[in-house]
Amino acid sequence: MKATSHWLELKGHTPKSPSMHFDEVFTEQIVKTGKIEESRTIRRFFQRTNQGLLQDWMLEMVKQLLRGLPIGLLTRMGLATFVAPRTSNWSRASAAMQEYIDEQHEKQEEALSLAQLVKAAQEDVAA
Repeated sequence: MKATSHWLELKGHTPKSPSMHFDEVFTEQIVKTGKIEESRTIRRFFQRTNQGLLQDWMLEMVKQLLRGLPIGLLTRMGLATFVAPRTSNWSRASAAMQEYIDEQHEKQEEALSLAQLVKAAQEDVAA
């Protein structure tokens, strides 16, 4: 079902699902920095899906973190919000990943175009 959902989204028949938005945000962050920064990922996901950042469950999670984590860790997490952490020497790996992603997008576009050709041929046969 997920493959069908992705196909319908890529064809433009349905809007992007929240999971597709999350996958895109997550992948963009990994390719760019080589690290996963949870708060940045969540904020961008909420922004793309037009959700507010201040949700009840989010506030409760932050309260629990503030109560249970050491000050040093909280400080590093707070700084990571303003200065995105990066993996050293990430540029070559990032370029390779981006090249692979671009190749996969080209394959998807080719497959979608083929589907259009098959549909056109079927309509010609039916006519």
